[in-house]
Formats: sequence, C-alpha cells, structure tokens
Amino acid sequence: MTSYNNTKDLTDFSWRDELWLQYNPLDEVTVLRDYFALSPFYDPECNNEVAKMRNLDISMLPILPPGVEYVVQSSQEPHLYIIRKQYRYNPTTTTTQAFYYVHTGTVYQAPSLHAAILSRWKRCLFCVTKAFRRIRSDLDPLGEWKSVGGREGSWPGKVPEVKRALAKDQQEKLLEGSRLISGALAK
Repeated sequence: MTSYNNTKDLTDFSWRDELWLQYNPLDEVTVLRDYFALSPFYDPECNNEVAKMRNLDISMLPILPPGVEYVVQSSQEPHLYIIRKQYRYNPTTTTTQAFYYVHTGTVYQAPSLHAAILSRWKRCLFCVTKAFRRIRSDLDPLGEWKSVGGREGSWPGKVPEVKRALAKDQQEKLLEGSRLISGALAK
C-alpha cells in the first residue's frame, strides 16, 4: 500500500471562530461537518466534502473512492472532540494520518508520538542535568572543580586559602559527600 500522508505539521497553531460559536452549538455532527471544515487543518478535497456535495450521511464515507476523510474518533460533549484524519484505501482499510482535537471551540493538531516522547526526554534530560549541577555546587561550594590542563573536572594542585577557613564540620560533610558519590560511581 502506498501512503498518501501529506499532512502539514501545524502543532504550533490553533484556530477558533468566535462568531460561528456564538450562533451555533457544537455537537458530534456540527463539529466535523461545519466547524472543523472552516479551519486551516481541513483538506477541502477530502471525501467529507464529496459526501457533503452529494448530500450523503457521514456513514456513507466507506463507499466513496479512496481518499482522505475525517471522522470523530471520540467526544465528551460539549467540550472535547477528537477528530482523526485518515486515508481510506477501500471500504475496510484505513491508515491514520493525524489527530486533531477541538477543546471548548479551539481546534488544535495533536502532536505525533515521536514529538511527545522527544519532548519528555528533553524535559528529563534538563532535570537530570540540573540535579547534577546542584550536587556539584553542593559538593564544591567554592567552585574549585575547574578545567585544569584542558581536562574538565580535575582538581588544581594547591588548596586555596579560603578552603582552609571553612569549618571542620563543613569539610567533613564535603568529604563524606565525595565518598558517597565515588562509591556510587564505583558500583
């Protein structure tokens, strides 16, 4: 089967028609046939338009020729509607191309699974990096952990005068923290 997915990535974009919403209620029929059809997410050459011109019910989409069509996947009336864009190859075979959702009258394109997972990974990486920076600053309050000889993370040869001024208990805490970290890294 050939894929006919020409869906543009419009996940950074939303659409809303206040005037239409003032005079028309949203339900499973009007959200797809009338409201979503006005949005830039809608393909005017889809089978839904063919069915509308022929005055056919949405349930008759499978008998139309192969092409793009939109169906309401699920809804929680009157606030949330999930719309699936699919390519129909024959009356029984479809391929999902994109998902859209209408939340309180605003239409959005749902992100792909890849984009959602990538976003979560980036957030996790940011949090882990932030945690390591905090641990590093807690274990080295004077900022002695610097690049020496072009290698990141090597200690300079002499101990600054300020470190000598630290209280004995602070030095012990630093030493204990260093042992914990080196023990964890050794495992």
